Amino acid sequence: MGLYRDSVAVLRAALVPGPYGEVRDWPNSQVVYTALPASVQPVRGRDELTSDQDQDRETGVTTWRVYTPRQADIRVSDRVRYSGQLHEVTGVSLVWPFVTGRNSYTMATIRRVDG
Repeated sequence: MGLYRDSVAVLRAALVPGPYGEVRDWPNSQVVYTALPASVQPVRGRDELTSDQDQDRETGVTTWRVYTPRQADIRVSDRVRYSGQLHEVTGVSLVWPFVTGRNSYTMATIRRVDG
């Protein structure tokens, strides 16, 4: 088995005028990658469950690290679809080079908020 056992889709949206400045046009976003090979790992200690007493509801936040081949172009303004769910990119993508260059990868942090 290879290093990348998962796959993700990466979506990118253009900036458009909004009522208070420019906003991302997610309904018309473009798919940059449809089945990008990846290794998706939970970020230990980053899952959160909070309750909003004023709204009488609970909110769950799940954070993941996504490792992809080095040439992947993932930006902090993108969204990532993993396991059928859409996540926002919260960490700046980083190309992590190894001395040999053989196992270099791009890393991004993604987050999903439910509730």
